[in-house]
Amino acid sequence: MSMNLRLSDSLASHLRALSEETGKSQQVLAREAIAEYLTNYKLLRYPPEIRHLIIPAETQFGDFYVEESLQVNLPPGVSTGEILQELHRDRF
Repeated sequence: MSMNLRLSDSLASHLRALSEETGKSQQVLAREAIAEYLTNYKLLRYPPEIRHLIIPAETQFGDFYVEESLQVNLPPGVSTGEILQELHRDRF
């Protein structure tokens, strides 16, 4: 798919600078940013203090110690099982 993307002068300047810094084209950087946003946008509706708990980790379960006193308050009507099922559907 082809599209035109209009950026503010500030965004365009930042994109040019990042392109020079990374050696990647502006088009590649824009595609990577869009792909990352589409992958993670559903996580943004959860409070920041629990977001890290539902993002798939690189560490395997059991490779780290979890404080037993850690408690997380989910939004009303949301269970961890529902969150995990939704994330699994979105990623596979």
